[in-house]
Amino acid sequence: FARSEDWPQCRARLMELLDHGDMRPFFMCGGAQVYTEKEVVNAAGHTKRCDRLIIHPQEVWVVDFKSAQDPRGGFHKQINEYKAILGEIYLDKITRGFLIYLDHLEIEEV
Repeated sequence: FARSEDWPQCRARLMELLDHGDMRPFFMCGGAQVYTEKEVVNAAGHTKRCDRLIIHPQEVWVVDFKSAQDPRGGFHKQINEYKAILGEIYLDKITRGFLIYLDHLEIEEV
């Protein structure tokens, strides 16, 4: 919401996001390690930045926040790339990827 000038509306939308029951596992993570804007590097040396990285004892979750869906599938490609990188780093964990669409407060697992 960086470009918005209606801060009360932004705050209300943020609270709606945090109060949404399906979103809780992405924000109330118990004992998991949580990183925001976490940079990772692929085998070719290219740096990628995950919006949110949540490291559970058995799983690694990469979360990317989007303002709307992408009918071209580019977001899926991005999440799959993150999952591939993280799978090489966390060999002993299941890697999962999620897109959270802020326009409709929807979660999509990729």
